Amino acid sequence: MSPIDRVGTWLAGAIGFALGVVLAAMVVIVTYQVFSRFHTSIPFWGGTEEIARGLFVWLVMLGAALAVRSREHFFVDILPAATPAPVQRVLRVVVLLTVLVVSVVLVVYGWEFAVSGLKRRSLVTHLPAIWSYSAIVTGAVLMTLFALRDLLRLRAGDRNDGDPADG
Repeated sequence: MSPIDRVGTWLAGAIGFALGVVLAAMVVIVTYQVFSRFHTSIPFWGGTEEIARGLFVWLVMLGAALAVRSREHFFVDILPAATPAPVQRVLRVVVLLTVLVVSVVLVVYGWEFAVSGLKRRSLVTHLPAIWSYSAIVTGAVLMTLFALRDLLRLRAGDRNDGDPADG
């Protein structure tokens, strides 16, 4: 396994762990929110909605990055598998370049958006907005890395063609 593949495998594991933590936190927070609305013995706190919304943004962006790594995102299989290998390779390059362009645009504008979050605070929790805004740029950087990895594999003529099982 190459160093790039080892890093990709490590990143995928870290992202998977982070997704599990984010999802568990969302379940706990939303469950608390629901029960606190219907049971007067549980104190209601309005910040649960803001935190759940921010966690959802992280869940989406990290999940999208992991999906790009495993080639399960941004791809519609409209041509049959019987397409000749050279055509499949060209289509794969087009898809990866599209993912790369979109993710780089998200990095650029996501960075500006995240920096604007330094000046904003949420109304209820008073947390800086950058905690949720930075999910966009983080997910986009990860998508860019995974798309570049697959493009490098294609360029090198790697037989697995960026197979997610290989890192």
